[in-house]
Amino acid sequence: MRELVALDMYQTAGVGVLALLLGMFFTRTIPFLKRFCIPAPVSGGIVISLLTLAAYSILGVEFSFDGTIRDISMMLFFTSVGFQSDMRLPVGPERY
Repeated sequence: MRELVALDMYQTAGVGVLALLLGMFFTRTIPFLKRFCIPAPVSGGIVISLLTLAAYSILGVEFSFDGTIRDISMMLFFTSVGFQSDMRLPVGPERY
């Protein structure tokens, strides 16, 4: 039988901040992520996704995240990805 862990809005935001911090750490330390401009929220989100998958598969724990702040969080995420872009990069890294 699966155990359900329901996270409220604050706990969900905390997991999001943890994902961002993990992503910042991995993006700085793994050259592949930095070279291909993988944003920190993406790499951190993948780590959190893999951890929840492992918890579900191995321990039988299912997580339920509160979706109250989902829309504003998605808007902030895509805005931050846009701010991280560099328009000189499509020209080629050797030219600037």
